[in-house]
Amino acid sequence: AAPLTVLSSAGEDAFPIVALDGSVATFIVDADDAEVVSTAAQAVSDDIKLITGKSLQVATTMEGTSTPIIAGTHGQSKLIDALASAGKIASSEVDGKWEAYGLEVVENPVEGVDRALVAYGANPRGTAYALFELSRLMGVSPYVWWADVLPEERDALYVTPGSITVGEPSVKFRGIFINDEDWGLTPWAAKNIDAKYKNIGPNTYAKVMELLLRLRANVLWPAM
Repeated sequence: AAPLTVLSSAGEDAFPIVALDGSVATFIVDADDAEVVSTAAQAVSDDIKLITGKSLQVATTMEGTSTPIIAGTHGQSKLIDALASAGKIASSEVDGKWEAYGLEVVENPVEGVDRALVAYGANPRGTAYALFELSRLMGVSPYVWWADVLPEERDALYVTPGSITVGEPSVKFRGIFINDEDWGLTPWAAKNIDAKYKNIGPNTYAKVMELLLRLRANVLWPAM
């Protein structure tokens, strides 16, 4: 299949994330999947709101939606496992591979649904990477929050038919080291995002961890 892309106008067999008529898709995750999957889905929903002004709900059931964005980890998500068993996604290309992932537009994923966008990973972190791949395709920088890099506003977002599969990274452990935190990050966090703790706290680290996922990283070295 051709690599999928994200456009502002509807094409033949395109999947509508946010349609020109204002209707929106819904993220569907398995309640038994890792927490990082729903966390990443919510972050991508926030990205979509920055672009279109519309938020997508993150739900654990297909009920009530005809345009699902199904996100899950093979072996931990019943929906992803069912799609894999039916041969509807190329899960064999990621299975057993460190942090591999796929993103596909799938026809007739389940009964009553014509089309879905499916993000899946060999492990939960891979699934998060797949979701943030969608953000990159929409034009969202990994530094959208840390550097106030706002994406271009658009009225609608459509995903063209196709797929993206990314295998194991050539470098297994990738991350960042927070250096000179007392000079900049600590006083800023203490006055703003983590004022309750008067220090770098959980709200700051939540944003650091989100940045790591957006950069497809997996290691953090806290300073000192």
